[in-house]
Amino acid sequence: TMSKKYYLALFAIILILFVFFSQRITFHDSHEYISVAKYLAGIHNVNVFIGHSIVYPFFMSFFLRLWPSVIMIVLVNSLWIFLMGAVILFFLDNTKAFILFAFSPLTWFVSIQTTPILPASFFFLLAFIFFKKENISFHIFFSGLFLGIACSLYTPVLLIGFLFILVYFWNKNFKSVIGYVVPLFFGMLPRFIIDYYYFGMPLYTFIRYVGANLIVSLGLNPATDTLHL
Repeated sequence: TMSKKYYLALFAIILILFVFFSQRITFHDSHEYISVAKYLAGIHNVNVFIGHSIVYPFFMSFFLRLWPSVIMIVLVNSLWIFLMGAVILFFLDNTKAFILFAFSPLTWFVSIQTTPILPASFFFLLAFIFFKKENISFHIFFSGLFLGIACSLYTPVLLIGFLFILVYFWNKNFKSVIGYVVPLFFGMLPRFIIDYYYFGMPLYTFIRYVGANLIVSLGLNPATDTLHL
């Protein structure tokens, strides 16, 4: 309906204004993701350290080639918030949920942050919706595919995905689980392909991530601890 289009258009306008007038955009690991995105876009002004998936920096690098600016990075980040709002408003057809989402302080806090949590959240939302939408053809396949993309973007989603499968397939047969895990694997292929292209090893960033977290868990990292009060 037109009212929903007006809601979404207003949401988009405020998001863009928020992007242009925000002064602090530092978030957890943002510097790493931005540096990698700049490097992949051809801006080699710093040495790159990789401890996470580079799928999202790889995605951002295409936009930085068009306009190498912090504003462009933040616009790309806020795009996922806009898309989540659009899915809630039109795909779920839930205006009340959209209003709650649009007025949530958390929504605005993370909207301008450079983190793969944003696109991973978007694809996880799609995975959950498609899992529930039994009237959609191949809904299980698409759910698994979107969950796999979320995992390729942000490694901790693997844990969430494991719990998701454990809960929703508890009473299902093994064939159903395999039918979900296979498209999930296909969704993770972009990470394997990008890792192989840049590092010659399809599991490179997975190994780096597990290794870094193991060091922290063992208390061997002088800069951080496992427990943060």
